[in-house]
Amino acid sequence: MDKDYVMSFSNYRGVPNQYEAKDFFLVHGLLQQIADVLVYINYRLRLLYYFYAINPIIL
Repeated sequence: MDKDYVMSFSNYRGVPNQYEAKDFFLVHGLLQQIADVLVYINYRLRLLYYFYAINPIIL
């Protein structure tokens, strides 16, 4: 086996190679964006709830 073929996989200690690390960070960034959107939606809904709780006549 030549060196490039061996180095293209994770080594025996479980350290990810550069491609696995890139995929991890891509997935992590995507999950972070989804979490940010959910937090924002939660914030807006809570704002709406408190607004209508204070002013129920508008409904």
